[in-house]
Amino acid sequence: MSIIRLKITIDTQSDVYREIEIHSEATLLHLHHALLDSYGWVSGEMASFFESDSHWNKGQEFSLIDEVGNGDMSQTKISKMMKDPSSKAVY
Repeated sequence: MSIIRLKITIDTQSDVYREIEIHSEATLLHLHHALLDSYGWVSGEMASFFESDSHWNKGQEFSLIDEVGNGDMSQTKISKMMKDPSSKAVY
């Protein structure tokens, strides 16, 4: 299991970012909680991760509540979405 470093940028404020180190085999749910903690946000809102291309177009969705069977944050490992160092995602 390897540790990866992710740079998280708020799209409305490019100068506000966090760098998070997390195991690549951790779930997206763990990453979701790491983001909440790092920004001081409160849990309770719906959230999703989306695979993204280099132009930030959204691809497959991984959500807290997977209503249509496409992707569940609690079951999906970060390594599935972030396949290489150039991978991008939208939260």
